[in-house]
Amino acid sequence: MTTPVISAAAVIALVLALAQPAFSQQLTAGADSASVLVRLVTEGRYAEARRELRRQVAGKPDAALHIAHLEGVIKAREGDLASATKIFRAILAAEPNFLPSRVELARTLLRAGDAEASTYHFEAIARGSGDPALQRFATRYLENIDSARTHGFSFYLSALPSTNVNKGTGNRTFEAGGLVFTIDEESRQASGVGAATGGAAFKTFRLRKDIALTASGTADLKKYQNTTRYDELALGANLALSRRMGRVTAAIGPTFEYRWAGWDPYLVRYGATVGAKAQVGQRNTVGLSFTALAQDYVDLDYRDGSRFAGSLIWRRLLSPSVSVSAKVGVDAERTQRRHLDHNDLVLRLQVDKEWRGGLMTSLFGSYENHHYLGAFPGTDHRRQDDKFSIGTSFSHRRFSIGGFAPQITYQYSKQRSNISFYDYESHDLGLNLTRKF
Repeated sequence: MTTPVISAAAVIALVLALAQPAFSQQLTAGADSASVLVRLVTEGRYAEARRELRRQVAGKPDAALHIAHLEGVIKAREGDLASATKIFRAILAAEPNFLPSRVELARTLLRAGDAEASTYHFEAIARGSGDPALQRFATRYLENIDSARTHGFSFYLSALPSTNVNKGTGNRTFEAGGLVFTIDEESRQASGVGAATGGAAFKTFRLRKDIALTASGTADLKKYQNTTRYDELALGANLALSRRMGRVTAAIGPTFEYRWAGWDPYLVRYGATVGAKAQVGQRNTVGLSFTALAQDYVDLDYRDGSRFAGSLIWRRLLSPSVSVSAKVGVDAERTQRRHLDHNDLVLRLQVDKEWRGGLMTSLFGSYENHHYLGAFPGTDHRRQDDKFSIGTSFSHRRFSIGGFAPQITYQYSKQRSNISFYDYESHDLGLNLTRKF
């Protein structure tokens, strides 16, 4: 892979340019002082570089950031990538919008073989910075990372305590057709503690510079304490033929899924997915996808049929440390029973922010409408559900384990239906690990 190169000293000069807007306009005129740092660092004269930098940033309120950044650059040049990574993350904890350290962190993570975390930071630079040259620089890195990644693997592990693991109703009875029915215990709300783990792997074959064929697979497992009733295992496989056309990347290919419920074979799905992702302007990314599936339930033949889903996702980076995203989705399922056929609408809004001090948070909310097409058995009206969810997640740069940061998520969900059997609410807590920090 051929990667664009930015010298350590050039990044130091960029620190000064960003710290002083007037300096960025006079960088050419003031290149002599920057060139001194270039020469000292590239020649390995670090003690002199430290003295020169201190002279240049003396009296500036953020001088400590410049000085710490230089130490990170020196560690990276000496090959101590772990120490350099720690320094750059500490700087971003103090000031998330300090772009030179985000640049060097991204480059250092890439040198250390962590393409996932490196991509996260380069995307923040390419979409969130206000410097066109820096945006182009980060975009070239992203393209080179994408071209060089011919295979990869990722995994997750999380705890899943919930007040309602089966999304059962809290009601004891429900009314239909003028009759009152008692809800059996298995259909009622059940709390529990579970764990989830899984992984994904891919292999990419480059057919041309702009065309690739990617085979991928996923495995996801949920296991709950003291019961097997709610355990789930899902295996998936996809094949995608993609083409990059300027700012747009489009893909199409078959998809397959096999799912077990309570360790018994439950569902087979197969079909195709088509989608595209585009950069709109400098700060916006838009994704569009459609999936059509045939569904075969192993022991529930009346649920066999098809499913179609589509989504439009928009994400905007307001700065390298703040982003907002929105999703509009539709989902249509057809079975052998009219009262089970439904059309769904999904709306979701999310805001992500990195705070000074190292805290990283997400705040999200969603709304779902489930509209069923046939009258519910025993009634003359169709089922209609409205589901509302709000939640948050947070992690901290200063707390990591072997390159992973623990992330805590919380979500509250409430569904109200004109068939009270389907009323429920749930509090769900999750603890997992993330490399995106």
